[in-house]
Amino acid sequence: MLLLPIEIWHREAPSSILLALEMVDQGYSVCLGAQPSVQSLARRYPYPSVYLDKSLSKAKEGWYQTLPKRLKIVGHDIEFTGMINPDLYASTRFSQKNINRSSSIIFHNQSEKNIIRSSFDNVKSPDFVGSHKFEFIAKFSNLLYQKKVKQLKAEYGRFTCIPSNFGGAFRDGGLPVLFKWADNHFEPELSVKFKAKILAREKVRDAFILAIRQIAEGVPHRNYIVRPHPTESIELWREVDFPENVFVIFEGPLLPYLIACEQLMHAGCTSVIDGALLGKQQNVFLPDYNDVKSWPFYNIASECENSVDDYVKASIKGADITLPDLKPDMTLIPTFDYYFLKFSEFLDDFIVKSTSAFVAKSLIKIISLFTSHKFNERKYSDEHHSEVLKMLKLSISIKGLESIIRVENVQGSRCVFLTKRPNS
Repeated sequence: MLLLPIEIWHREAPSSILLALEMVDQGYSVCLGAQPSVQSLARRYPYPSVYLDKSLSKAKEGWYQTLPKRLKIVGHDIEFTGMINPDLYASTRFSQKNINRSSSIIFHNQSEKNIIRSSFDNVKSPDFVGSHKFEFIAKFSNLLYQKKVKQLKAEYGRFTCIPSNFGGAFRDGGLPVLFKWADNHFEPELSVKFKAKILAREKVRDAFILAIRQIAEGVPHRNYIVRPHPTESIELWREVDFPENVFVIFEGPLLPYLIACEQLMHAGCTSVIDGALLGKQQNVFLPDYNDVKSWPFYNIASECENSVDDYVKASIKGADITLPDLKPDMTLIPTFDYYFLKFSEFLDDFIVKSTSAFVAKSLIKIISLFTSHKFNERKYSDEHHSEVLKMLKLSISIKGLESIIRVENVQGSRCVFLTKRPNS
């Protein structure tokens, strides 16, 4: 069975659902749902299975020691932050002990693979690169979010979307809580580097807010939607003094907003990948880069500026310009017709396609009895689980799989078990 944990549902659920459906269609059983519940199942499932984890960080070393050898750990960092700060990325998202415990790591591109292979020993990976997130955005997101996109366009017209990715003082608890977390999870030297990066981003955020205010005032006929990062407090963002045409919204997945908008503004956020795959005009604010061309994603954005004045001018000028046929750099964010087939062939090395549905269902029903972690309402609540179920039902319909997919909802544990119907 393939185990797919969801930590931050806005970011991970849609593409994880697509991966689940593709693998079920290939003949595998899949358990999808809240991370603590799927982790609990991972420790107790009595058959060979694969757990897809989004990082192999040092903080997970203790948990990995509790897992049975029959459980195969496969790393795939769906957040994809490695290209921006390779050394810090390697140190915070991986550890040698967890790489040794893992069966393989699926990388987004060859550059990312080279970064980790040069930083650690014994790095195993399949011969294909890419991400189910890339495949979802490029080929499936427009279909899934048609209704929401239509609603956003009707309500906000030609709007600009502004994703935030700072998460410092704007987090719940602010910098003290974040820095305490860093001290508890990182070695002292790494913790110092992490804190320095956060403090530098604080200055970027202050300048970015100033730029947003000036741009919104300069283009009063356009609406601007600020989308806080999932780790940030929407209340703190709403306390910022913005013009009336700036709206702070945190509701559902980010992708519908990116699809519906005509312009994307951010400060070096990985939403640049989403925007590139969707062909959106992107104006990127990079004050911490003396040479903006050194930013890894420079080639897939429309405008990159490192001064407030230049950024404001470029964003105002670009507000009423639609750029034709923007294409992503496929060496950084590849999509393939064969990605899911390769993923299926990759799983063949670790698990068999025929799995006991009865045993899996029985285990899932008692997951909540063994779950030691508290659910984070911001990340995956009962409401989020309901949204995942709706999204799953719609995805099955869009892909034309109604007759062959069996879905078992385990509401109390916030998990979903998927398998092929008998004789399908």
